[in-house]
Amino acid sequence: MKSAHYRLDSSRSTLLLEAPATGSAGTMPRILYWGTPLAIDEQPESLARALTRPALQGGLDDAVPLTLSPSLVNGFPGQPALSGHRKGRNALPGFPDVSVKEDNGSWTILAKDTAAGLTLQIVISLAVDSNVLTMKTRLTNDGTADYDLQWCAAATLPIPSSHEEILSFRGRWCGEFQTARRRAPVGILMRENRRGRTSHDSFPAMILGTEDFNETTGAVIGAHLAWSGNHRVLHERLPDGTRQLQMGELLLPGEVMLGPGQSYQSPDVCFTISDEGLGGLSSNFHRFLRSDLLPPQTRKPRPVTLNTWEAIYFDHAPEKLSHLAKLAAQVGVERFVLDDGWFKDRNDDRTSLGDWVLDEKKYPHGLEPLISEVQDLGMAFGLWVEPEMVNPDSDLFRAHPDWVLHLESLQEPTGRYQHVLNLTRPEAAQYLFDSLDALLKAYPISYLKWDMNRDLSHQADGQSFVTGQQTKALYALIDRLRESHPTVEIESCASGGGRADFGILRRTHRIWASDSNDAHDRQSIQQGFSLFFPPEIMGAHIGPMHCHTTGRRLDLDFRAITAFFGHFGLEADLSQLSEDELSRVTDYIALHKDWRSILHSGRVLRQVLEDGRALVFGVLAQDLTKAMVSYAVMEQTRDALAAPLRLPGLDPDRFYRVCAFNQPSNPGRRMKNMPDALFDGSLILSGRAIAGSGIQIPVLDPDTALLLQITESGMA
Repeated sequence: MKSAHYRLDSSRSTLLLEAPATGSAGTMPRILYWGTPLAIDEQPESLARALTRPALQGGLDDAVPLTLSPSLVNGFPGQPALSGHRKGRNALPGFPDVSVKEDNGSWTILAKDTAAGLTLQIVISLAVDSNVLTMKTRLTNDGTADYDLQWCAAATLPIPSSHEEILSFRGRWCGEFQTARRRAPVGILMRENRRGRTSHDSFPAMILGTEDFNETTGAVIGAHLAWSGNHRVLHERLPDGTRQLQMGELLLPGEVMLGPGQSYQSPDVCFTISDEGLGGLSSNFHRFLRSDLLPPQTRKPRPVTLNTWEAIYFDHAPEKLSHLAKLAAQVGVERFVLDDGWFKDRNDDRTSLGDWVLDEKKYPHGLEPLISEVQDLGMAFGLWVEPEMVNPDSDLFRAHPDWVLHLESLQEPTGRYQHVLNLTRPEAAQYLFDSLDALLKAYPISYLKWDMNRDLSHQADGQSFVTGQQTKALYALIDRLRESHPTVEIESCASGGGRADFGILRRTHRIWASDSNDAHDRQSIQQGFSLFFPPEIMGAHIGPMHCHTTGRRLDLDFRAITAFFGHFGLEADLSQLSEDELSRVTDYIALHKDWRSILHSGRVLRQVLEDGRALVFGVLAQDLTKAMVSYAVMEQTRDALAAPLRLPGLDPDRFYRVCAFNQPSNPGRRMKNMPDALFDGSLILSGRAIAGSGIQIPVLDPDTALLLQITESGMA
């Protein structure tokens, strides 16, 4: 029997699947082609013959293909996609019975192995508009004995030999989404995360591309695991040049023991490809999130937000909050979020988590007076919560010490003086739902900042590891709350960007990208964040001049411009600002409101210049009529005068007015005169000239930035 072939097409790619004739072990389908669109009459049989690999001397007698589920059963020598056993048996299922079902832009591959008592289901879909390929895997135990599952790749993707460079992610608290590039090594390159949440240091993603790929050129593949728990990202290159990328949930020992009839469902993996470098990759992922994944509220204008944390910390004096609310309304804030410290006896970070009732000492008349004032000032009201956590010094812990995650009789170390509640216990999940539901029913709260300030260490229910179940229980809790309160928006915060992924974004509306409000650090954090996430879900605030996480003192314009493109907000004591500073904040907020429909729907532009000495970030309107761009100097440029800024992406045949919104600080320090045309609105250039010859940026001090407005002006 001949192999069967199946085809999916998006607006920018063709995907071909080859399914061999069934009946023998190792006959799983393989991805034959994923790349630029093929002619509709392209013959997949000819393409398969063109790609036939010879059997090599010193190896097996038949060449071994890389399938959707590679395995030793057909001699594949690399990392298998499935690993498990029944007390040492059924460790190499062959899945000889395979079927492929096509359904409206997707395939469902069903592979059965009756002898091993296992069924594998792989679902593949290709989004037409965004060119994002989604894959997930489900394993079912059809046998009569338990099956100990140790690894089940959510997806396996072949990587072309041309994609020699790998961009991966590293980071830390207050330094998330840092990137590192390397050439693809022979052997396995693997990142594993065991923190029980997505993590600050190991964002579950990888980008592979042709040599020297950049923001606008080069063929790239991007991959992301849509999951908020433990994970594994694995790239392998075999000696014969075969390359694969696997992603999936990292399973702890004994975590998934499938009883008869039980199934394991993997998270989704989202892939995309682009011939337009990282910019094209980001555009695809942003389009996918906007059209297929994000909740509908994110398509409304994102309210300018003030968060009280760095303004008041635990000091909830009524007169201070009232004054802060008035100043917030004065500068144009649209949402006022009351952060930590509002609940019973919460005067520091060592007590009361879990006791989600109002502190009557701080709020003897309830939250109504504050909320009424906030609403009378024209702002919506939001509230900080950290539902998954409990302090040992709390009524909840004293009543239910068994509700925390723990492993047998071991003493779990605290993190930020707190433990993690076991959400897989129905009574614990119900308590949290009831507590939050009561708050949302009692007060007109339109927004929850949902925080999570520690890793999971003892990720168990007393006996067995339950990390994946904990993640799914969190999803279920948020889903239930959203079903009961569909207009309430939720922010995902986990000590900053410790839980940023497409899995949590299916049910939340914004991600706090980092606990650092230091604009210097935020510049690189936001560059990495924006590779996968669009600006409108990136929480970005103007922090205080003196940053409490780094000690830096930074200029207001630099702080405002850095936060400008995201879900914009403030996190500072506005009473400490001068009248001039309040006026400038008001101007930035007004400008943001004028531009946010573009900023939160357009195509992101990024550049890293002079090895990171200068960073460019911007957004280009989809209709190419406008662009807003920031040019930030991170450290002194090599030359006394930086090279002109060239911005690709605008319509080469249209003319644009280019005007800076702010003035450089201390311009006379190193310049005798200023390029007046950039500041007086008289500079009109074609898109071709802006991309080709560029715009001369004046000399800027380190940790300062210039904000450029580019608008179509008609003919020059």
